[in-house]
Amino acid sequence: MRVNSNKKIHKMKRDPYKTLLRTAGILAIVVVVGVGVFYLCSLAVTSDYVSTRNRIENENAEAELEFNAMMNELRAEQSTALAPNTGVVSSADLPSWEKTLNDTLWRIEDESNAGLENTSTITLDRASLINGGLLLVNPWHSLPSDFSEEGLVSIGTASNFQIQVQYNSVRVFQPAYDALSEALTAAKDEAGLEYYIVMEGYRSVAQQEELFNAEMEKLSSRYSGNALIEETKKNVNYPGNSDYHTGMSFRMDVYQRDNAALNNLKFQAESEQGAWLTENCWRFGIIFRFPTADFPKGWEDKS
Repeated sequence: MRVNSNKKIHKMKRDPYKTLLRTAGILAIVVVVGVGVFYLCSLAVTSDYVSTRNRIENENAEAELEFNAMMNELRAEQSTALAPNTGVVSSADLPSWEKTLNDTLWRIEDESNAGLENTSTITLDRASLINGGLLLVNPWHSLPSDFSEEGLVSIGTASNFQIQVQYNSVRVFQPAYDALSEALTAAKDEAGLEYYIVMEGYRSVAQQEELFNAEMEKLSSRYSGNALIEETKKNVNYPGNSDYHTGMSFRMDVYQRDNAALNNLKFQAESEQGAWLTENCWRFGIIFRFPTADFPKGWEDKS
C-alpha cells in the first residue's frame, strides 16, 4: 500500500505476473527436489538389486561347483564298486547318503548302476495303463478325455462290507482297493486296530463341478470374474484337476457306532488307526497325498 500527499492510504494491486513466476519457481524447486529424491532412491534400489543378484549368482556358481564335485566323486565310486569279473555291485559299495532323523538312521542308496534282476517286458494298452494308476492329474495335467470309469469297484461290495464306507457308492480301481484291503488287514493282525472307514473314493468331473460351483456360490458375494474362480480353487480343486478323478485316491477316517470319543478324533493327528496307517502305509503302496501337518491345503499340487 502507499500513502499519498493528502494522507490517504491506497492499497497497491499485486502484479499477477510476478505472483505466477513466484509460484512457478516454488513448484519447480519442489519438482527438482522430488526428482532428486526419486533418483537417489532408484540408485539405492538398483544397487541393492545388483548386489543381491551378484551374491545369488556367486552362491549358485559355488553350489554348482560343489554339486559337480560330489557327482564326480560318486561316479568314481561307482566305477570302482563294480566287481571286475561279474560287474555286480554289493549294497555296501553302492553310493549312498545317510542321515539320522528322530534317532533313526536313514540310508538312501543309488542303485542306478547296480543292474536289474528278473526283468521282463509287458505290453499294455493305454486304457489299462491309465486305469492301473499310470496317470497324473493336477492343475497342469487335466483328466484325459479317454479316461474310463470301467473297472471301478465298490469298496463295500468287494469287501462284503468288511471295510466300512460312508456311502455304498464309494469306488476305486482294483489296485487301490487291493492296497487298502491289505493295509487294513495288516492293521488288525499286527496292531489289533479296527474301525477304519472310507469316507470318499473316486469322484467324477460332474461331481467335482457340483462342489466347485457350490463353493463359488458361497464366495460370490465377495468376489467376481477370474478372482472368484481363483479364490474358489483355494478350497476346491477345479473340475478335471482333482486327485480323486484318478480312482486311486481315497479319504480315510475312523468310525464305531455309539463311540463318540473315537469318532471325534482327528484321523491322522489323534487316532491310533491314523498313526499306524501313516507309519505303515508305504508297505502297501499307499502314500498320504494330503498330509495334515506342516503342509498347505489338500487342493495344492504335490506332484
